[in-house]
Amino acid sequence: MNKNLRLFLPALAMSLGLSAWCAAQRGADEPWVEERRRQKELAEEGEKAVAALRADLAGPWTSVIIALECDCSCTGSAYSGFCLKRAGGAMTVEPWRMYQGLAPVGVPRPITQPEVDRLLSETALFYLAATRSVSPWERAGPFPNEPAEVKVWNERLLAAGGSLEASDAFGMEVRVATPKVVRSHRNRWAADCPKDFSQWVAAFGTLP
Repeated sequence: MNKNLRLFLPALAMSLGLSAWCAAQRGADEPWVEERRRQKELAEEGEKAVAALRADLAGPWTSVIIALECDCSCTGSAYSGFCLKRAGGAMTVEPWRMYQGLAPVGVPRPITQPEVDRLLSETALFYLAATRSVSPWERAGPFPNEPAEVKVWNERLLAAGGSLEASDAFGMEVRVATPKVVRSHRNRWAADCPKDFSQWVAAFGTLP
C-alpha cells in the first residue's frame, strides 16, 4: 500500500469519527438548548405580565379582586380571596369567593389609602413570585387546537415533570376593573400554593 495512503486512512477515520461525535453532541444538546430558549421566553413573558399588572393597579380602578384559584379536574375552578373597592374618596375591603358561577359578597369594611397601597404592592410582589414559579403546564405551552399536535404536547408536559392524570392546579388571579373594562391577570404556581400566599389572601375573614 502506498505510504501516503497508509497515513491518510487513519486520519480520515479519526476525522469521520470526530464528525460523528460532534453530530451526536449537537443532538444531545438540542433538548438543553430548547429548555434554555423556553426559560428565556417564560422570563420575558413574566416581566411583561408583572409590568402590565403594575400599570393596571396604578390606574383609575374601581375594584380589584385578588384571589387564589384552585382548578380541580373533577369539580372545576374555585376562587377565594378579597376585593378592594373604590368609590369617590371611600375605599373598602371585603372577603370574596366564586365557585360554580356563584359569587357571594362578603361584609365590607373601610380601609385607608396606606393600607390599600401596601396591599397592592404586596399583590404585585406575589404575582412576580407566581411568574417565576413555572409549572409543567406553562413549560409545555398552550394546549394545541389540532388533534395531531396533542401527542407532542403530552410529551413536552411529561418531560417538564407534569402528569397526564387528573389533578388539581393552583394559581393566582388579579381582576382589575375600571368603568370601561375588566382586565384579568392570571399565573399558575409550580405546585401547591405557597403557604404565605394562601394565608395572606385569606387575611380578611371568611364568608358566612
